[in-house]
Amino acid sequence: MDAQSEPFSVQVIDECYCLALPVPKYQTELLADPTFLRNVCIYLSHKNARNIKTASRNQGFTLSQQLAAFILLTAHNGYYNEKHTQVAEYLGVSYRHLLYVIAEFVKVGYLQKD
Repeated sequence: MDAQSEPFSVQVIDECYCLALPVPKYQTELLADPTFLRNVCIYLSHKNARNIKTASRNQGFTLSQQLAAFILLTAHNGYYNEKHTQVAEYLGVSYRHLLYVIAEFVKVGYLQKD
């Protein structure tokens, strides 16, 4: 709904439903609908609260532990295939630091590069 924000990809872990609306056709109407805006605000506040809880819980873990959990969560059929830049941003670390930890995982045999 915000033309200034950059689009990003979303990957689901379980089956889900996705509702897509042509933005140019419905944008004005949706932004004027208080019920729609209320539901969006509630959703975003719950999502933000969940992210804050996750972030505060993750502060007690090392990057290696956080990355291992993330890899296990996002792997499909035994393969982990995520963009390193997005993972680094999600985990709140530098791209270089993330690559170092991934290289360590490969070195000790936790991951195998295909």
